[in-house]
Amino acid sequence: MDKSWMTKDRLSKEYANGVDMFIAFALDYTTNPERMLCPCQGCLNLKFQTSIEIKYHLFSKSFDQRYQKWILHGESYPTRASTSGKTTFVKAPMYEEDANMVEMVHDAFEFYKEDPKSFQSLLEDAEKPLFLGRTKYTKLFALIMMFVDIGT
Repeated sequence: MDKSWMTKDRLSKEYANGVDMFIAFALDYTTNPERMLCPCQGCLNLKFQTSIEIKYHLFSKSFDQRYQKWILHGESYPTRASTSGKTTFVKAPMYEEDANMVEMVHDAFEFYKEDPKSFQSLLEDAEKPLFLGRTKYTKLFALIMMFVDIGT
């Protein structure tokens, strides 16, 4: 699928056509056409929006250039491949620094596929501050830090 439109000027016809193509592609894949993850630079696939809001965000905030493999919008997720008897993950050409986060979100999405409202609630909870009036640390951050501490 051609994604060259993502780097075009947001006022260009190529960008406008690309946004329309992306939204149509995502709508074909989604289980909830009313609310989808928004891939703009502000939402970073962490917030659910309507297709109209996503279109507005993609023009006003731009498409996140690091999101090259649209695994949260219908493209196939990297699969396991066998190399010399060992099973390894085929790495997706996307966020190097955020690969684990994307994998966690994908796993949560798969777990909640039959209950999109619970998945949406999970993502909304992830943005809530851990302490009232303190936005630096979120519930998700605290859970990840606990997970990291347990794993080491």
